Amino acid sequence: MNLLDNGFNLILVYMIAGLAGNLWETLLHLVRDKKFVYSNGSIFTPFNFVYGFGGVCIILVLFKLVNYPYLVFLVGGLLGGFIEYMLSFLEEKICKFKSWDYTGRILNIKGRTTVPIMFFWGLMCVIVIYVIYIPFVLYVINKYFINNDLNIFIYHTIMWISLAYCVFDLIMVTLLMIRSQRRKRNLKPLTFIGTFLDKFFPEQYVSKHFPNSDSAKEVISE
Repeated sequence: MNLLDNGFNLILVYMIAGLAGNLWETLLHLVRDKKFVYSNGSIFTPFNFVYGFGGVCIILVLFKLVNYPYLVFLVGGLLGGFIEYMLSFLEEKICKFKSWDYTGRILNIKGRTTVPIMFFWGLMCVIVIYVIYIPFVLYVINKYFINNDLNIFIYHTIMWISLAYCVFDLIMVTLLMIRSQRRKRNLKPLTFIGTFLDKFFPEQYVSKHFPNSDSAKEVISE
């Protein structure tokens, strides 16, 4: 098996990093704010997409630097900040919505990321490479799954299903964010999808599972 096993390992990395990010954000709110906050940014999965995509990019870009931990930390911090900035930018432009806003925090960059957060991205990169990917993902997959054709088939099938499920969830989250902004303008749904979202994922759901939505900057022009 090659380094990334034709991308199948990256799907697993997305889920592991996304789950870890969700748990981290949840614990952070419990300790700092003394309350439970939904931190997955998802509808059907426990995977935080920012951390998930961050984990994938970390492996793709930084694995070649595995012999230089300081470069993994430095490049990873810059890369993490860039990913967070771009995801915030794209979410605002596509969904007309902001899930996070660091405006007012020290050394923030247009409210989309901050230098201290980039420092923690660097630490996360070191953890992902040296604690999660090399000793866990590569070792476990090579030992228990990639030892015969049947196991390879099972592993690849699980990853394909997982990928489809995660993509479906991201599409639904995007549509829900768009529909949420249209609700605020008292616009009726254009398709059956909007009707479905109104019925099963009303604004009470959005406020509870996407708590930043209540305080997010309105970016749709009236």
